[in-house]
Amino acid sequence: MKTALFLNTVCNKVDAKYRVSIPASFRQLIEEKNADLILYPSFQYPCIEGCGGDILTALAEKLDSEQSLFAPQKQSIQSLIFGSAKAFIIDATGRICLTKELMTHAKLKEEAVFVGCGKTFQIWNPELWAKEEQKRRTKMGEMNE
Repeated sequence: MKTALFLNTVCNKVDAKYRVSIPASFRQLIEEKNADLILYPSFQYPCIEGCGGDILTALAEKLDSEQSLFAPQKQSIQSLIFGSAKAFIIDATGRICLTKELMTHAKLKEEAVFVGCGKTFQIWNPELWAKEEQKRRTKMGEMNE
């Protein structure tokens, strides 16, 4: 049975037109799910959040079933995620063309690090990811003591 999760960390080049190759295993997972590739700026970190459209559909259904129509938290999540999410088409060479807004938010330049997060993934500036990864490892080490 194949793993239906975004796994691994991969660094790819970003060209002058903001095109970047999606890691092959990530592309395969999106294609197997027959889902759109959705990206949006993280509201917690200086990175891009990525997933299949199926994940956002599930989130919308969960929000509709669990929260009051006018709950402030629900409206914040909806506007921050759905209001900035965009579907991307993966071209024949496995690339997408990022928007200037996403590039700016994640401080991407010549490289992008794709970080598997299970049902989702993140796209980071390599230097920022190295610092964040170390911070997370340190914190997890402290929690295990």
